[in-house]
Amino acid sequence: MDISIYDNYTGTMPDFEFRFHDAGMKSCNSMLAVICLAGRLLIHIGRQEYEVMKNTFIIIAPNTPFKIKESDGGMRFDALRIGASLFEIANDAPLKMSLNQMMYENPIYQLSQGKTEMFHHIHSYLKVLTKEDENKYRDIIVYGYIRILFWEACNIITEGMDRVATYGAERPDITQKFFRHLEKHFKEKKTVEYYAAQLGITPKYLSQTLKRTTGKQASTWIEEYSLMEAKKLLRQSCCTIQEIGYDLNFSTHSHFSKFFKSKTGMTPKEFRRQSESNNGKQEI
Repeated sequence: MDISIYDNYTGTMPDFEFRFHDAGMKSCNSMLAVICLAGRLLIHIGRQEYEVMKNTFIIIAPNTPFKIKESDGGMRFDALRIGASLFEIANDAPLKMSLNQMMYENPIYQLSQGKTEMFHHIHSYLKVLTKEDENKYRDIIVYGYIRILFWEACNIITEGMDRVATYGAERPDITQKFFRHLEKHFKEKKTVEYYAAQLGITPKYLSQTLKRTTGKQASTWIEEYSLMEAKKLLRQSCCTIQEIGYDLNFSTHSHFSKFFKSKTGMTPKEFRRQSESNNGKQEI
């Protein structure tokens, strides 16, 4: 179980020290989720600087450079590190998409006091549970609670992705089937008409349903899946930009570049150069 649950106020020994200060950047090969219970710090994540204070939720993607610039002596935090099992735990397509958006688009969020307390109670329970080596159901329970934390975070951040249950029995079914098809075919099938046909409904009804259950229309989800895959390949693969464009089924290199720049404000080349620059920072 490539997971650790720790804090900085009970003597728990972390296997990755979130607070460590030095002149350079550091990174972790796992996802880090941190909730500030008290105190204040300034943190650089990638090229952005953020102020963290009480009730702030931080989520840092694997291998993302970051640096603690300054902090006061009263900072208290709960931390969660999840390694290779991250997306095995988050095995729902909408949940995976939301986690990617959180990690790569906006890693800092403000929680209510009530949500912070809820997360803290779950964190405290997981901290004890992960030490129960004799509990044969331990891993199943831990994964279940971490999925609850993920969904709660997504609920706060996306204003209720789990609202699907309030719109009738057929809509959750349509939404889940859409994401199953999208996850399999987003590279080669980029039209709302295709997915609507697979579900036996009209494109308009599919888009209306997704808008009500997820807050986004079908066309937006199709584009975001392609964009997220493009970012991942530009960061992690050795493929040329042209090869990535073809892999994502864009007809030309120019078409792919225009699509990417319209969504990010950067060309694929600029995005890759920035990612390589960030990854070239010192790792600890």
